[in-house]
Amino acid sequence: MFKTIDDPADCEVRSVIRFLNAKNVKPAEIHRQLLEIYGENVMTDEMVRKWVPQFNDGRTNVHDEARSGRPSVVNDGLVAKLHETSSRNPKKLLSISIADEHPPAHSLYRIEGPGAAIHFKGYRKDQTALARLSSDHLKTFRFSRGDKKFNISAKCNMIEATPQHLLDCVALVYDDLLKRPDFVLEVMKANDLMDLI
Repeated sequence: MFKTIDDPADCEVRSVIRFLNAKNVKPAEIHRQLLEIYGENVMTDEMVRKWVPQFNDGRTNVHDEARSGRPSVVNDGLVAKLHETSSRNPKKLLSISIADEHPPAHSLYRIEGPGAAIHFKGYRKDQTALARLSSDHLKTFRFSRGDKKFNISAKCNMIEATPQHLLDCVALVYDDLLKRPDFVLEVMKANDLMDLI
């Protein structure tokens, strides 16, 4: 019985495939030998059969080729922060957000204006209310003959309670919603306007 090697690097397994293939060992036998040394979690027979023709065609590189795609957001600082937090308070670990360390790069997340992302940490209900207020999708709106209709404002009883009107009623502007969402939320709650949002 041979000594088994746990958790080998992919390039190590590919190097063994390349070596055995150079000795004219058949793919099925290569896979059997890999299983014998590396155990059940080694590369599948199908993957061995994928690599053998590549080496036969002259490939010499056993490492993964560079691929385009989203870069990794995990770095040493984030890992250290996770370890430190988990050692102090394991439940707090859930509150660490990778997005805090690496904000989204897409332009839609950086814009300021209608449809912009509001950066607010709070209860889901409050986040939803702010998102509705910023996007003109209040829970009380409806469509009538293709037009967006809002309930009449309870504060003034004569104008539709559009998001802009709600902000006007409490002397706020749209920029406040983007730059000071927690303040907007408190003002809306203080004026009993949350049921309209």
